[in-house]
Amino acid sequence: MPKNEFSLDSPTPVDWIICFALIKRRNSTLWRQVHRGSSGIHSKVRSKSINALIPDSLSQLRVNKPLIMQLNIVYQCVRNFKKLANSKEVIRSLSDDITANDITRWVLPNYKNIVAILSMGESIDNRKSLKQLASCFQLLISSYCCFKVADPSKYVVDNLLARIIRNDILTNKTKNSKIINQLYLKEGQSINKRELLKLHCKLIVLILNLQLGIAILPNGEHSESNAVHFFHMMSSICFYLESLIHVYIAQISSKEDTAFQKHLACNQHYLKRTQSLPQLHVNDLLLMLGKETERVQDRLDCLKMIIREFLKIFNDVQWSRLDSYVEQHEVHACAMKKRRLNIQSTLLVTGELELISAFRLINWPTWAISS
Repeated sequence: MPKNEFSLDSPTPVDWIICFALIKRRNSTLWRQVHRGSSGIHSKVRSKSINALIPDSLSQLRVNKPLIMQLNIVYQCVRNFKKLANSKEVIRSLSDDITANDITRWVLPNYKNIVAILSMGESIDNRKSLKQLASCFQLLISSYCCFKVADPSKYVVDNLLARIIRNDILTNKTKNSKIINQLYLKEGQSINKRELLKLHCKLIVLILNLQLGIAILPNGEHSESNAVHFFHMMSSICFYLESLIHVYIAQISSKEDTAFQKHLACNQHYLKRTQSLPQLHVNDLLLMLGKETERVQDRLDCLKMIIREFLKIFNDVQWSRLDSYVEQHEVHACAMKKRRLNIQSTLLVTGELELISAFRLINWPTWAISS
């Protein structure tokens, strides 16, 4: 290797000088924060690069040196400067050099492979390192989504929820990955779809809570535009979840002669809602289910698992950060109450006690609960 080429395999002091020079050039925000808050910076840094986390099965990650360097900046930020990792300005800077093409062709495919490998169980080699690697990808994706995407709400649902559900949960397109196929053959492992979705939902929670953090200004006030972005995201997620439950009810109806008691309030609300609910996600979900399996019970089991994991998202959102904002903008509280009621009524129609119980145990903010 030429002497002037940076090595991620076994970084030397010279390599770290080059690394910090790259941070200074490519991420001036992080550099200023580090330089301002830390004297004797080299003594604080533990000389370990993100390359140490990458197993041989993911060696193709190292091929794209510019992007692995960008991911290494994320890793160093989290590993060595944890206080700075909570800075909105620093998190914004992590995706400064990332393009939409980078996300589509490199970040998301590799992230999905890592999450799929992690879902295969505790016996997977290098599990701890892979979890750290997944966390770096999630932070990078969150930064991109919250700071660079024009419509975060649409991006989250279309690219990070619906596409994952369609390609990796309802169907098995993840298996088409060369890396995943090699692991199947070598280890005899299989993807655990519930675990895969559970790991992926952590990304959605991270994005939602980051958007909440962005909405809070240094003086304690709220940024109107960023608060609205959060509520648009939440509205889209609620709509997608409601669509999932409507599809679940459709599968129950196809399995048995279900006679809904139309006099019950929840069923009246549900029947009224079916007439106004946009069918975009419903039709897409029904199409994918029909392609994957003919057994209705298999469809029900899969949908139930997805709904259960989605409900956990709401429980991990830092709702209290919006309390003072909602007091001054009641329109958002009213909208959230309506979305929550739509989900609640639809879940009650399913008669699934496990899902109904999970919904009731969610730590909803008081302003989102109808009196």
